[in-house]
Amino acid sequence: MRFERWRSISKLRMTFSLSIMDFCSYDVGACSEESVILATLKGLGCSVRPVRIDWNDFPKVELIESSQTIATHALYSLAKQGSLEAALTLVDDIVNIDSLLRLKQLFDKCRPDYIQPIHAEEQLGRNKLPVALGLLLSRNLDVPLGLDIVQSSRAYRTGADGYHRLVGRVGFDGVVQQGGRYFVVDDAITQGGTLADMRSYIIQQGGLLVGSATLMGKPHSATISITKPTLGLLRKAAGKNLEQWWHEQFGYDFSKFTESEARYLTKQINREGVDCVRDHLIKARSTTGC
Repeated sequence: MRFERWRSISKLRMTFSLSIMDFCSYDVGACSEESVILATLKGLGCSVRPVRIDWNDFPKVELIESSQTIATHALYSLAKQGSLEAALTLVDDIVNIDSLLRLKQLFDKCRPDYIQPIHAEEQLGRNKLPVALGLLLSRNLDVPLGLDIVQSSRAYRTGADGYHRLVGRVGFDGVVQQGGRYFVVDDAITQGGTLADMRSYIIQQGGLLVGSATLMGKPHSATISITKPTLGLLRKAAGKNLEQWWHEQFGYDFSKFTESEARYLTKQINREGVDCVRDHLIKARSTTGC
């Protein structure tokens, strides 16, 4: 397979515009940076915060960069704040041929119908990195870029502590193609809550999530679905009362946690105790509005 390597910003912009034309009936000349994602919001209904569902052996997240953070890249802040040009350049710098070959092998196995970026609202602005990554993969791996599903509520997970990440549920809007096989891409993964929420939304709306990739993440974050040993340790530390309280508040039990969420909560319980942890969760929830 021949992979394209982009170095010219003008070519990146042209390619991006053509991809948007493939999936949205918008004039290229009228597409501003903000309209790239905002265009998909037209006609959408109310935000839906999906209830987490069983993992069913969901595969590991493909980490494009796991040895170091991309946050040190000169264009990272601009991309997170909404610069499409910065996002496209950064993604082109980070994603190399080896990464594309790994993803090509993964795509051959999971056979996605759509590459679905997580359109994220961040504290500093509208994050363009997921769409830029989705575009590069779409053009090089010959899989359509999906723009119908949008993150419609703000979790503000960037820079948040573990408690706020746990309770900061994300809502989504948009049409899911019935039986459609989606591959989700994002700029980073920490606890994996956003990915877990999008997966639940897609499946509950009639689609399938067959895989995922992020630009960066620590190696342990690649394991997204909770393992039996980790679930056992969490339940042993938390006891039945905390799990029951969580289920009453959020509509799902600990088995729907991500691996990193479960490890974090277990660590905090062992350090501070169940009652103190519950107080932290209540406080965090009161400031997120979730």
